Amino acid sequence: MSGLLVDTVGKNKKAIEEYIKKQLQEDIATDQIIIKEYVDPFEKEEKKKEGQEYKTINLWKFDQSIGGIGGYCQGCNPALSNQYQGTEFRNAYRCLQYVRSDIDILDVNYTARDIIENWGHHFEESIKIYLKKNYKLSWIKTSKYPLGKLLNYIVDKNIFEENITNELKLFVDLYNISKHVILSNDDLDRTFHADDAIICYFACRIVGKKILLMIDEKKEKEKYEIDWDKYGIKINRF
Repeated sequence: MSGLLVDTVGKNKKAIEEYIKKQLQEDIATDQIIIKEYVDPFEKEEKKKEGQEYKTINLWKFDQSIGGIGGYCQGCNPALSNQYQGTEFRNAYRCLQYVRSDIDILDVNYTARDIIENWGHHFEESIKIYLKKNYKLSWIKTSKYPLGKLLNYIVDKNIFEENITNELKLFVDLYNISKHVILSNDDLDRTFHADDAIICYFACRIVGKKILLMIDEKKEKEKYEIDWDKYGIKINRF
């Protein structure tokens, strides 16, 4: 993913920027780039950091096309519109509401890390629901396990098909970075970018649906209406 390829401590950033700018100016001077085509990429990056307006209508329509329970049908307000409050699915699906809020209410340019972390919580809760329904003793043993330890147990006991565990392993590496990398300094390049979060969201939706189909096939085969609840805030996402 693009965000993972940057120098997260930023120690070489200034030198690299200066080198690229110098090369661009040399290209302009030698007519390899005509003036009207030139856009300073670093000026564009600064605008990104300010938080761009973006639309999410097509994003949630595509999410709806996957079917099952996703961010698209959860609404933006985890406190008021959690339809699974009081059920065993509450924590698993609330994570998807947090993701929806991160994208539609907040700014995905700044919440990419949170989106990935919430998917980790969703997987953890979904796996535990599956164990509770099918492997009671395993559920009792692993009820307090974090995602990484839980996945190791799943692999060791051959509880899921190999393709699902392999997909979960790829995600866990990403999830661990999202939990432990601190992104509070705006002067540093972010470890995760908006495109990372959106790609991760849909990849996880597809993997997550495989697990949820094993828990409640009927619910996951349904397709629901998109919930356009705006959390009482005037925003331009819709």
